[in-house]
Amino acid sequence: ESGSRALARDDDEDDGDSTAGVRGKKKKAKKTDRQVIAKRDYDNTDNAGGSLAGEEEEMDSGDSTEGDGIGDGAAAAVPAAIDQHSVVGLKTHQEPVSDAEVRFLENQQILASQSVPTVTTPYVMKTPQIPDSQRMKILITGGAGFVGSHLVDKLMMEGHEVIVLDNFFTGQKKNIEHWLHHPNFSLVVHDVTEPIMLEVDQIYHLACPASPPHYQYNPVKTIKTSTMGTINMLGLAKR
Repeated sequence: ESGSRALARDDDEDDGDSTAGVRGKKKKAKKTDRQVIAKRDYDNTDNAGGSLAGEEEEMDSGDSTEGDGIGDGAAAAVPAAIDQHSVVGLKTHQEPVSDAEVRFLENQQILASQSVPTVTTPYVMKTPQIPDSQRMKILITGGAGFVGSHLVDKLMMEGHEVIVLDNFFTGQKKNIEHWLHHPNFSLVVHDVTEPIMLEVDQIYHLACPASPPHYQYNPVKTIKTSTMGTINMLGLAKR
C-alpha cells in the first residue's frame, strides 16, 4: 500500500513536471513572439528614420543645387508654366483675323469719318481728323431744331466734338439722326430750364420755340425757356 502510494505520488510529480514543462514552453514561446514583434517594430522604426533621413538629404541636395541654377522641382515648374502661358499668348496674337472682324474694323473707320445717309439727310458729310489742340467740345442747346441741326452739321464737318442738348419740345430727332453713330457726337435729352453740369469749350444757346404756333401753344414754357434756360447756360459758361 505504501509502495502504491509512492508510485502514485511519483506519477503526480511526473504529471506536474510535464504540466510545468508545457507551461514553461508556452511562456517561452510567448516571450519569443514578443521579442520577434519588438524586433519587427524596431526594424520598421529604423527604416522610417532612414527614409526620413534620405528625404532630408534629398532636400538638402536640392537646396544646394538651387544656388547652382538647377533648383528644386517646384521652383523649376514655375518658369515652365510661365513659358507655356507666354507661348499660348503668342499663338493667340498670331492667329489670323477673320473676315468679319476686318469688315467690322473697316466699318468703324468709315462711320468715324462721315455721316450716315438718312431720309431727312440723304447726302454724306465728311468729318476731318484735326489735332486735339484745335478740336473743341461745343454744346448746342436746341440742336435738334431747324437752325440748331444745321449748326451741328457745320461744326461736325470742321472736326469738332458736338453735344446736342434738347428735350424735343419742338425739335425732331430725325434732324440729327445722321450723326448718332459718330464718336464725336453726343445727344443729351434734357430740359434747359433745369441746371446741368458739363465740361465744354463753347455754348450755343438756341433752345426756344421759334415759330408763333409753338410758343403760343405753351407761353409759360416759352418764357421759362427764354429766361431760366438762358440763366442756366450763362452759369455754365461762367463755371
